[in-house]
Amino acid sequence: MSEPHNHHYIPQFWLKRFSDDGQSKLVWSYDWNKDTIEKRSTKVLMSGYDLYTRKASTGDDNSLETGELGVVDSSAASLFLRLDLGERTETLREELADFFAVMALRHPVTVGRHPIVAAGFLIMVQEIIASASNVAELDAYFAGLSLPASGMHRADFTRLKAATSADLDASLTSIFEQI
Repeated sequence: MSEPHNHHYIPQFWLKRFSDDGQSKLVWSYDWNKDTIEKRSTKVLMSGYDLYTRKASTGDDNSLETGELGVVDSSAASLFLRLDLGERTETLREELADFFAVMALRHPVTVGRHPIVAAGFLIMVQEIIASASNVAELDAYFAGLSLPASGMHRADFTRLKAATSADLDASLTSIFEQI
């Protein structure tokens, strides 16, 4: 099976709900380029090429699309089914709210901001590591920012502390790729 490159920021199961029968892959949509309303395939709607592909040292990584977001989409499809069957519980409402929060994070504008935010985060981590004297101090600083513990081993922390500023980014990238 080839790696997916057309990544949907609105899952196809949800787009199909806008078809004539609620299940077809052809849905009514507005085409901005043609200024027309016509039926189009859910395969091309609300998607972008390599939207979630990360460039890793081992090559392209599509695991977000095939892994985590696949789980989110499968779970959400069952939520919508429960809604269709008439469930109106507080639990379902909360689970749907979680799904819609993830939907906002999947939007191309948000995904496009990711490299800038990630770079800012890496700079912050570099500054924190420079001021911390051990992993416990690092984790205490993270806790003060309401961030999870680093999960870093003492050897990784020692390596980061010893790294030159030129090597620090590569060292952090290596550690984050292992998480």
